[in-house]
Amino acid sequence: MTINRLNIILFLILLWNGCRINATGRPELNISNLYTIENGLSQTNISCIYQDSSGFIWIGTWDGLNRFDGYEFKVYHHQPDDSFSLSDNWIRSMCAGSNGDIWIATSNGVNRYDRQKGKFFRYDVSESTYPDDNIVYNIYRDKENVLWLKTALHLIRFNPALNTMERFEHYNDPFTYTKGANTFPVYECHHNNLWIGSKDGLLYFDRDLQLFKRYESEKNNPFSLNSNLIYSITEDSYENLWIGTSQGLCRYNKENNRFYRYLSSATSVNMLQSSVYCVFEDFKHHLWIGTHKGLCIIDPKTNKTETYTEFNYNNRTYLTPKVHSIIEDASGIIWVGTNQGLFKIETQKRKFNLYRKSINNLPAFSSNIISSIYVENDSIIWLGTSGEGLNRFNRLSGQVTIYNNDRPSSARNYYITDNDITSIWKDRKGWLWIGTSDGLNIKEPGGMQFKNFCETSSIMYCEVFINNRINDIYEDHSGNIWFATNRGMHKYDRKKKQLRSFYSIYYNEIEIKLNKVYKIIEDNDSVFWAGTSNGLIRYNPARGSCTNYIQSRNLYSGTGLSSNTVYTLHDADSILWIGTSYGLNMLDKATEIFTIYTETDGLPDNKIYAIEEDRSHNLWLSTNKGLSKFDISKGTFKNFDITDGLQGYDFLRNSSFHTENGELFFGGISGFNSFFPDSMRFNHRIPAIAITSIELIGSFGKRRLLVEGRDKIIIPPGTQIYTIYFSALDFNCPERNNYAYRMSREIDNNTMWIYIGNHHSASFTNLTPGKYEFTVKGSNNDLIWNKEGVKLKLIIRTKFWNTPIAYFTYIIVLLFLISLIIYYQFRNLRNSNRVLREKEAASIEIARQKEELAIKNKDITDSLNYACRIQEAMMPQQDTFKKCFSEYFLVYHPKSIVSGDFFWINQYNNKIFVAAVDCTGHGVPGAFMSLIGIELFRRITNIRGLDQPAQILNILNENFAGIFSDVANITLRDGMDLALCVFDITTNVMEFAGAVNPVYIVRDNKIIEIKGDRFSVGLEDKTSKNGEQREKLNFTNHRVTLEKDDIVYLFSDGYVDQFGGPAGRKYKKRRFKHLLLNIHKHPLQRQGFLIEESFEDWKQGYEQIDDVLVIGIKPYH
Repeated sequence: MTINRLNIILFLILLWNGCRINATGRPELNISNLYTIENGLSQTNISCIYQDSSGFIWIGTWDGLNRFDGYEFKVYHHQPDDSFSLSDNWIRSMCAGSNGDIWIATSNGVNRYDRQKGKFFRYDVSESTYPDDNIVYNIYRDKENVLWLKTALHLIRFNPALNTMERFEHYNDPFTYTKGANTFPVYECHHNNLWIGSKDGLLYFDRDLQLFKRYESEKNNPFSLNSNLIYSITEDSYENLWIGTSQGLCRYNKENNRFYRYLSSATSVNMLQSSVYCVFEDFKHHLWIGTHKGLCIIDPKTNKTETYTEFNYNNRTYLTPKVHSIIEDASGIIWVGTNQGLFKIETQKRKFNLYRKSINNLPAFSSNIISSIYVENDSIIWLGTSGEGLNRFNRLSGQVTIYNNDRPSSARNYYITDNDITSIWKDRKGWLWIGTSDGLNIKEPGGMQFKNFCETSSIMYCEVFINNRINDIYEDHSGNIWFATNRGMHKYDRKKKQLRSFYSIYYNEIEIKLNKVYKIIEDNDSVFWAGTSNGLIRYNPARGSCTNYIQSRNLYSGTGLSSNTVYTLHDADSILWIGTSYGLNMLDKATEIFTIYTETDGLPDNKIYAIEEDRSHNLWLSTNKGLSKFDISKGTFKNFDITDGLQGYDFLRNSSFHTENGELFFGGISGFNSFFPDSMRFNHRIPAIAITSIELIGSFGKRRLLVEGRDKIIIPPGTQIYTIYFSALDFNCPERNNYAYRMSREIDNNTMWIYIGNHHSASFTNLTPGKYEFTVKGSNNDLIWNKEGVKLKLIIRTKFWNTPIAYFTYIIVLLFLISLIIYYQFRNLRNSNRVLREKEAASIEIARQKEELAIKNKDITDSLNYACRIQEAMMPQQDTFKKCFSEYFLVYHPKSIVSGDFFWINQYNNKIFVAAVDCTGHGVPGAFMSLIGIELFRRITNIRGLDQPAQILNILNENFAGIFSDVANITLRDGMDLALCVFDITTNVMEFAGAVNPVYIVRDNKIIEIKGDRFSVGLEDKTSKNGEQREKLNFTNHRVTLEKDDIVYLFSDGYVDQFGGPAGRKYKKRRFKHLLLNIHKHPLQRQGFLIEESFEDWKQGYEQIDDVLVIGIKPYH
């Protein structure tokens, strides 16, 4: 056997061993994201991936092209009505052009994407001889910037400048098909040889001779290709040419012109013998092999192979994804395109080591909820869980030993009293103390079995630990063990073997209650500090003093805590750091001044669960939203989340530990993390910045424009809101990339930067027209800034009427209009002066007439007032009512100064005469009529001695008619409507006669209405229409015997005819009767007030239309 053959056999053995699937100890793929159609991809089936020179990730699918900027996908589709769209939606391959454009191979020709114009330009590959040869399986740009296209039948050299295609026909077996093939590769190796994949083998193209050399699979030749269907070709850094076929992976050795196949294991399914769609070498020279059964990673140095037939992401397993394309971006992230979406795989080691039970149950923790941690040495870690017992974890071997109270009696070595482990402590003698929610456990040095502390020590009052959560265990300088529990604080004196409990501490006759105690520490001055639910306790045993620090009313006054709930404590000589439910507190022990830090100062969350100090004296804080590093010297926080490798956002109270060599540990609800703060790796790559698009909102609606590759953009008129989108093209953790921008006029370069955190857009409203320069800079996830940033010029146009030319025109027109206005105003001014002079003369005359009218009006008013006094003098006085009746009321409201209504009362012998009279008309005419009526009443009753009401009215009518029968041949149509009552005080009999007006008597809650005759006094027309004398009309006399509680009401029509109310109608008698029935039981003076009040309420602003007169009397004697 020759040496060469021996080397070959050894190499094949190594390959065979290296291709076995490592089921145990295999590193998990660090899949940080999966993008599918639900995330904005045009389709989930990925065919190719490409990163351009600007940093964008381009993803080709079977249904469209996608551009990814870290936040969103911009989708490009074939549009039948747009000749500048893609020619087809099946994207098979992509490559960069010499000028930065992108070339795309599709199932219907080639497309060039012009970044400046944002358009696709199409190139038809078919020709008359080969009309069906338009499917371009691959496009490749060689080192001389020549574009090569691969179709089913040809290799084509394409000159875009001249739009010429030179075809080279290669071997084609008409009886083989390309069904299922996504791409046939074109690749230029290190020696400038051009290799082409086809359905009929591997082709080498001699560009000088323009001839093909074909390599095919030979059935009986193990050093030939394992299949003729070639899917991928790649050359690694060691100049090995790797060929992916439909039946596995081959390596070509150019020295002996042989192909070496990767063989399968006899005990496992080898994906490298399946269809290999892509082969990719990363920056670390690892080979990533994409197959139709998953992913394989080969380290050529060690020949170690890891295979992945399933991808685990977000607690979901994706079985056997078909991997079609793999790339590594500029930041070292691997992008894997599969038939189940685009997987983002981080190859860089994360900042934090993560330990938790994975989907395959490795390591075999009993639970991922780590409530307490104690690190015994570099390998052994004790982990307390919440409800699932105690775990002893050997992180070197991965072995886990579980202690719980579910163990059978045969496994007492692994028994513990309670599964809820709340605290772990190892004392200076080597005893391991385990605190739970129901009891205390101890393990002696070198032993493996835990014992119940109370059962083994026989200590009195040990039952305090039953059903009492032990939050913390601490050993003081004297060797005493302290326990912080949900019910007080307890001290175990090891020398005396005594347990002392503290439920309250008394100092200066003040009781400080200890309810829930979360943390106990002892500082260098032997002073004890306890964090409780009632604040911070400072206890000095030597002095016997105690201080209780509680929450201050003024948060930043420095006089107290930010919260009474103190979870954790950390002593740093003269400073005590306090973690509360509302922020981090710093206590200066000497001055007792507090400094408070909250979310507003940079904390990710206000709940501080644990505090550890690193060797650089920075504080590490666990919270409800990740970890935070506090640089004490700078007073700044740097926050970390799950993208940095944390177990989750939620950490648990006092679940932390620090080792002597500086390693820190923090536990949470999804495992625990460990790390060396001084050895943390940060992303130092300066990201490229790109402005991706601008969204415009205005009178035209909403419009979004792509600005990639453009240095300026013209904004159309009518735009009101401008939103500019940008991205730092570092994909490690885009949501943590930070940005700052400034918008300035071109002449102003001193605009301040506006820092906007991780927001990747900036909005502006109603910018004035002109030229602006927008500049944005950004950082990666670890705040490494691209300080130069990128600029975009904005030319904001306005409509013609807002341009300078329009304004100049406006000024000219305005000046002309002003001139016209001045001319017309001057002319009008002269006319106005003339008119004013005329008006002035007229106004003087008007003033004179006005003065005369005022004098006359005063004379008339004075006359009326005097007439009113005369009328009031002739009318009976109200005292007459008082003399005649024990109860009465009188409502009398003239419409004008003098009244046409009047009342008359007189007592003659044993009879009392009462009349309510309404003279026709009101004002002066009515007043004259009232004077005549008063005088006639006086003469008839006092002089003539008549006492019957009807007789009085008849005489009154005759006298009235006689007075006005003929005055200078003019007949006056004036008279009186009235109601006249005569009361006999000896017999309590009332006689009544009425002219139109009635009288009301209220008796037994009813109204008795006695109507008057339907004609007025003095208005009788004695001549009929034919000139004959009419028969004389006499008034009717009515006689009523009065009862004790009778009330008599007399009134004119002014009250009931008044307009008002909601509808503006008359009051009317029906409503007046209802009012009287409602008020008749009140005293009469009260009734008068209610009648006046009702009248005013009814008017509601309407004018009084007539004189008002209402009389109410109680006549019974």
